[in-house]
Amino acid sequence: MSTTVPPKPPKIVIVGAGSRIFAARTVADLYLSSDLRGAELVLVDISEEALERTWAFVQQLQEHMPDRLRLSRTTDQREALAGADFVVTSIAINRMDLWRQDYLEPLRLGFHHCYGENGGPGAVFHTLRNLTPMVSIARDMEELCPDAWILNFTNPENRICLALNRHSSIKTVGLCGGVDLSTLGRFSEFLDIPRERMTAKVGGVNHFNWMLEFWDKETGEDLFPQLRARVEEIGPPKGFEMCCALWDRFGVFPTTGDSHVGEYLSYGSEYFTKGYDYDHFLDQHRTVETRLGPYVDGSKPISDWVRPPSDADELSFGRTLAIEVMEHLHLRKKGRLLSVIVPNQGAIDNLPNDSIVETAGLFADGSVTGERIGALPLAIASMVRREQDIQELVVAAWAESSRDLALQALLLDPNVDSVQRAEALLDRMLTLQAEYLPPLE
Repeated sequence: MSTTVPPKPPKIVIVGAGSRIFAARTVADLYLSSDLRGAELVLVDISEEALERTWAFVQQLQEHMPDRLRLSRTTDQREALAGADFVVTSIAINRMDLWRQDYLEPLRLGFHHCYGENGGPGAVFHTLRNLTPMVSIARDMEELCPDAWILNFTNPENRICLALNRHSSIKTVGLCGGVDLSTLGRFSEFLDIPRERMTAKVGGVNHFNWMLEFWDKETGEDLFPQLRARVEEIGPPKGFEMCCALWDRFGVFPTTGDSHVGEYLSYGSEYFTKGYDYDHFLDQHRTVETRLGPYVDGSKPISDWVRPPSDADELSFGRTLAIEVMEHLHLRKKGRLLSVIVPNQGAIDNLPNDSIVETAGLFADGSVTGERIGALPLAIASMVRREQDIQELVVAAWAESSRDLALQALLLDPNVDSVQRAEALLDRMLTLQAEYLPPLE
């Protein structure tokens, strides 16, 4: 009788491990995974101070469950990547200061965009900043771990994944909790249905993803009528006012909330005008440090942290999607996860086959493909294709060091209504962020 030999525990590298929230939850979830038990985990960050902060927290986890993972840390990316099986990337460059510029500078020139992170004129510069370090990681992987996967959380996700697919041979899947946590998590409270019972059929690009079907996994019930009745009774969920208005007009529900969806639309600022709440974000980071401190110094038992996360926990992202993806790929499991960012390859009929889309991920034999959903409605596909064209131009601008292509990306954006002001914005940002942006000629 033949038996299946389990695969060797993987080597997992987290690049950007100095992140306060992401790293703490991700590593804790790794300790909880029986499928990944015995894995080698390497934490990497260019900031030694941030890395040491995470390391102090992880040491408490290791003392609590010493037989689960083999740990190391380094600021040397190449040292970490040698022989890796999975590389989880979540990086940002001077995040708050530059994000403020991405948002405020277009506003000063009269472009009424919202948020400035993943779409709109600000996202051109966010993309250009992050492509160089992300492609550098992929280049090192081609040499040091060519069969490994990148599991990317770095924004703007769709654009980063497009560049990695265009300019490296490394297998890449983008991961985001926007559909599951931001949307179904909000609907769970709104409809009083446990989130784990909900699922959906979605298609589009990251943060501009459209829900075609929505149902209860236990009963098979279509949940859209219940959602519609609740909206008519008490109004839209907070932060989904524009999403519900688009649902009324187009018959399809856009996920991830008004702040993200509005980035891709000329009328997004009708509903969302405040941009990111930077001060709240910084306060949240300080809160995280305060809450993590007692676990690091031992005044609170680390066992309180190593538990299945609660939807009510503001520091929890649910069970980290990266862990589920690694389990499926490493053990060659079959399964469906609600959303992944992957090459289209026929998943959505009326989007370019070589474009990057976000839809449900189907896992089998150590790989993942997008779930086939057929065609998006014409109006939805038209909006998504325009965003994909902008993404192609931005990535090409980076690859070719082309100012003209960057300007074309700006001029194609629905939030941009002036050639002269678009040129002024490009010149202003290339000067203001010269230390961080690639030279464009």
